[in-house]
Amino acid sequence: MVVVVVWWRGRWRRRMQRRFIKGKVINMLVENVNGDMLRLRKTREAEMENWFSAQAVLRGREEEVNKGLKEMRDKMEGLELHLQVVLMNTDVLEAWVRENKGKLKGGSEHIDVDNTFECVDVLSKQMLECTAVDMAIEDVVYSLEKAVQEGAMPFDQYLRTVRLLSREQFFNRATAAKVRAAQMQAQHLWRCCKDLYSLSARSTGVGFS
Repeated sequence: MVVVVVWWRGRWRRRMQRRFIKGKVINMLVENVNGDMLRLRKTREAEMENWFSAQAVLRGREEEVNKGLKEMRDKMEGLELHLQVVLMNTDVLEAWVRENKGKLKGGSEHIDVDNTFECVDVLSKQMLECTAVDMAIEDVVYSLEKAVQEGAMPFDQYLRTVRLLSREQFFNRATAAKVRAAQMQAQHLWRCCKDLYSLSARSTGVGFS
């Protein structure tokens, strides 16, 4: 009977030791798994933060690229409009050369400089007048500077005169800028109408003259 009790107690201790060891091992495994999951979560969070940062940088670069493309398109439109103006002015100048070439070859000595160039519309006439006034003011200011340097004009009188001329030149240049903008708008509209008419003529078989 005593032997059986001793044997049973030893078996119970061994069973309890195995359970203890098993529980300890399970706890260690759980701790290791939890630690791995925590490290993995931190790694994933860091990767997500890096990804969001990279996404923000790419979004900013996309905005910069779109802004640059818009500026390039605006510049291209401005250059195309300027090219149209240059081509139209070239056509007008070539026509003027052909018209006056015979007069120059004929030995005409009396050429009216004021009537050499004729304005085709009101805007061109106004632009020519603004340009003439601006150049005249520049010549007057240059002459006044020479007069002051040579002592022929008091400096205070020079300042008053230049101030008045500068004011007049400012308003004259503002008018010239408005006229130039109106000219470019009219020329652009004329070119668009011509292109539309050409497309319509090609589709209907009617020529454009």
